[in-house]
Order: sequence, then structure tokens, then C-alpha cells
Amino acid sequence: MLAVIVGLGSLTQLTFPLFMLALACACLWQPAVRQRLFTRKLLAALPLTLLCIAPYIFWLMQAPGRLDDFVASMPPPAWAETGAPPLIALWESIQTPLLALSPYLLFLFLIFPRVFSALFAHCREPGADPAAPDWTRVITYTVLLEWGVFVIVSVAYGLQRYSVQDLLVFFLIAIVALTDGARRSLPPEKAKQRYMRLAVLISVIALLVRLAHMYIHEPICKTCRWGEPYAALADSLRADGFRGGNIVTNDAALGGNLRAHFPSSRIILSPQAELPASCTARTCILTNPGKARTDAPAGAHVVEVNVPWKHLWKPTGYRTSTWWYEFPPPAGEQAQ
Repeated sequence: MLAVIVGLGSLTQLTFPLFMLALACACLWQPAVRQRLFTRKLLAALPLTLLCIAPYIFWLMQAPGRLDDFVASMPPPAWAETGAPPLIALWESIQTPLLALSPYLLFLFLIFPRVFSALFAHCREPGADPAAPDWTRVITYTVLLEWGVFVIVSVAYGLQRYSVQDLLVFFLIAIVALTDGARRSLPPEKAKQRYMRLAVLISVIALLVRLAHMYIHEPICKTCRWGEPYAALADSLRADGFRGGNIVTNDAALGGNLRAHFPSSRIILSPQAELPASCTARTCILTNPGKARTDAPAGAHVVEVNVPWKHLWKPTGYRTSTWWYEFPPPAGEQAQ
């Protein structure tokens, strides 16, 4: 079960292996947990985890450039803006996790005012039974270790304006330790009842908001990237004879969502949507009106695709997605 969780987690979120590494490091600080870390059953999970992610590794190695693109997407400059002054980067790295957990932190503190002091006191005092694992301490150390490394990396690269979703895997586990801290603060019975009622209410509201984002779109969600009719764009490309090759785009969301429709194609991100010199296979250059390509070759056949959106009660076409694409000759033929 652990192997499946780690394997699927790694495929779902690339930061999940880093979370598991921090969790393993936190386990090393407790003898009782460290002994469980190197048992035969747990070590047997490693090859099973590799088996879960093996299809993705094979897929990366099947086509030239996929592995290079994957490696190039890992450094911080590939997924965040860099160059921020150290103090700004430091402030961003401190406030971002707090803001991500702020709703829970706020109502937890209002209902259990002694939650943070109780958790801090528990981590300072020696364990009552050295042979018994203290999972609250393990989780707290894991979050603090991840947070410390994140602060160092943020200041070193000057990170700013990064995706909070990529960081949630690091800090969501803090909810478990905070909840245990609330229990250790010895709250009255009425406080526990208020906490449960509020937790149920927030869960229901969050579910309704998410369902509205997924299925209602306007006016709940202004961006709603999951509502973009990428399937219609893929059908238009196939109608023009594109079955696979290179997809060059200046929009990461556009290229990423087309990967599901053209799994064998190589997605190339280019700020100016320029045809790389290394492209020898058939290539499709894709842009959208917000990031239009202004240097298309003279005489190039640029196709404009307009796809109307559908809504539960609004008329079809209340909103339209527009893309442009072209099929230039390979770079070698252009040079001739």
C-alpha cells in the first residue's frame, strides 16, 4: 500500500518525492521510528514504487528530448519567477505557507487559543515512552524541515510568484500536527463541538465552491482553465492532418492540455513561439490572442480556431476561446 501511495503521489505531483525525503529525514530523529524505517517490509516498498513509476520513465526515454525537457523543468527558474531581492523572497517564502493554511489556522486558533503553545511544549519535552513513535513530533519536524529548505532556496534564487498548489504537498500535513496540538491543549467539550460543526460547514462550502468551479464556470470562476474546449482544438488539428510531431507554443497551459490529445508529440515551450533549429519532424506552432506570434513567415498559412463555450444555463457561445496555429516546414527546409 505504501509503495502504491508513493508511486501514485510521485506521478501526480513532482514535489511528492521531496516530501517523502523530508519525512524520512524527520523519522531519523526518533529511535523508535528509525527502527521501523529500515525493516524488510518497508525496504521492499522501494522496488514496488519504482514499478509504479516505471511506465512514465519509459515514456520519457522513448523519444529524444523528453528526458531533457523533464530535467530542464525541475530547477526553480523553470517554475517560478526569479531575481527578487532577498528580503522580498524571504517574506514570500514565509507568508506563502501561512496564507495557504490561513483559514484553518485562523479558526483553529480562535477555538483553541492554546493550540500553538501546546504543540510547542510537546515538541520540547522528552517523550514519555522512548520506544513508542511520536507521530506528531515527526510531522512537525517534517514541516519545519521543508519550510527551512524552502526559505533557503527562495532566498538563494530570489523566488516569487510561484504556484501555491505545488507547495501544498509540503504543508497540508501540518493540519494533522495542529489538530493534535488542539487536543493536547485540553479544551472544554463545547470547544470540541464548535470545532466539529465548523469543520463540517467549511467542508460542505468548499465542496460546493469546487463543484461550481468545475461545472458552472461563469460567474464563479473567471479563469476556469479546465473549461477550455481543448478537445475541439485537437479535432481541428487532426482535421488539418496533424497526427503527431512537435507542438511549439508560448503558452504552458495550452501545450500541457494538448498533451492528453497528442501523447506522442513533443511539447516545446518558446517565449516567441519560434521554430527551433532542431525540429525535423512535422511541427505545429500554436498561439493564442493574448500571446500572439508577430513574426510568422511571409505567406505562412495561419489557421484561426474559435470554439464557443457551453454553460448550464447561459446560451452556447457566451464565451469563446480563440487560438491560431500553423504548420511551417522543418527548419532545414526553411534555410534552403
